[in-house]
Amino acid sequence: MSSHIPNLGAINQNTYQYCCAKLANKKEKYICPECNKYLIIKKGTKRIHHFAHYKDNNQCTYYNNPTETQIHKDAKLTLKLILETGMKLKIIRKCSSCISNIYEWDVPSLKNYNIETEYRFDYNNSLKIADLAVLYKNNIYAIFEIYNSHKTINDARPEPWFEFDAKNVLDCINIEKIELECIRKEECDDCLRKRYIKELQTWLKMYGEEWNGDQNVLENLVRKVLGQTEFNKQRCIGCEETCRSSCSKCDQHHMRFNFDAQQDFQNNKDIIDIFNSILPKYVVINSHKGTIEAYIINKEDEKQYNYYNEYYDNYKKYPYKCRIHFYGNGTVYIIISILKVICHHLLSYNKMTKIELNYDSENPKILNYKSTSASFSKEKIYLQILFSEKDIVKRLGARWDVDNKKWYVSDTAFNREKFLKWIK
Repeated sequence: MSSHIPNLGAINQNTYQYCCAKLANKKEKYICPECNKYLIIKKGTKRIHHFAHYKDNNQCTYYNNPTETQIHKDAKLTLKLILETGMKLKIIRKCSSCISNIYEWDVPSLKNYNIETEYRFDYNNSLKIADLAVLYKNNIYAIFEIYNSHKTINDARPEPWFEFDAKNVLDCINIEKIELECIRKEECDDCLRKRYIKELQTWLKMYGEEWNGDQNVLENLVRKVLGQTEFNKQRCIGCEETCRSSCSKCDQHHMRFNFDAQQDFQNNKDIIDIFNSILPKYVVINSHKGTIEAYIINKEDEKQYNYYNEYYDNYKKYPYKCRIHFYGNGTVYIIISILKVICHHLLSYNKMTKIELNYDSENPKILNYKSTSASFSKEKIYLQILFSEKDIVKRLGARWDVDNKKWYVSDTAFNREKFLKWIK
């Protein structure tokens, strides 16, 4: 006899429905799925609730020595029961790269959904069979696979899909709060984004100046960084509709510019700063009346001037190399055009210039080229400040002169006005 008796279920004689021992009622009669003989339901206080055969000459070993196939089938039916009865189920998926990040997916109450076992569907031009498929309006909402001896190939299912150890599924039914750990080895969003950023950086180093690399690879990398890949799109299960289209609950995974953010700029800044981490220039995104303007500036100027949190008309006071106006372009193509301008077009300009560009997906055209009206004097203006004011002037863009032990700003009309109270 096996030392471990899995929580295998039975068939209700009256309803012909599968039922696990935890939910079985002693007033009902149950039969063995294997031999169709009547069973005893044992629900004591010392052992796990379980079914057992009557002590006769029955040779069925379904409950004391089940085969791998029987365990797999029972786990599949148990998971179906959990979903159909609305038990609270939390799915946990640990990140394969870091320790602190995990996915936690609270499966909602699935109303008006169909749950089918051994569901057949086409994917990647081949026929697939899912252990358990949750269908909504005849579309796959989520797939659950049961692992017993063979794991499912990682790219063989549309997202979102999860895989569980069969014995864990059978054991979890014994506790009130059901938690199942997905055995798929995936990375969390933060780790994925870091990896995609490195891949994008490698692509730009190889092809940035000539811009002759595979543009489909570039676009795919940008989409991955923004969380707009197939995996990220369908990770949310909390929507009423399938996550193939955007929704308020899963839209957090899709990083997109707010085209009318105005002073509420933090979302746009967070997006562009991901790419600023690998770019030789710094990009500031300004949104106004449904359009986006990108200002490309030197990184040393970014540290000195407060480009964000200023009104639209104040940008002309700051030095920048390039301004690109976008209208009607999506976030992905705006990012690609910025990368193209910085890594390809601006390489020939070694002094401060103002370039207005009309973005064309094949070849951005320079429409206007002229010297900027801003002053870029390298002369320093030293500030007379109290020690308690150092953090204030630092936030405003002042720098520390290590040799002279003083705070200073570049000599510009704008700085003279901004730091007037500290200039003597």
